[in-house]
Amino acid sequence: MVKKATRISRFVAVVEDRPTYIALDVHKKTNSVVLFDPEDGIVDTYTCPPAEEALIKQLSRLGCRIAHVV
Repeated sequence: MVKKATRISRFVAVVEDRPTYIALDVHKKTNSVVLFDPEDGIVDTYTCPPAEEALIKQLSRLGCRIAHVV
């Protein structure tokens, strides 16, 4: 998990004010999350529990400008 946190931290540092797009594949038992940057493509993917509150908390901690969630 530390590896992903570091990769996401580096991503956020690079994109700064560029819009970031989040894609969600929502299922009963899990959510698949994709971080996408228009210039760099897919930056990271991960799976998390389906709890909406936990997902919102994770996305708000990214510290980047989220343009769309689809």
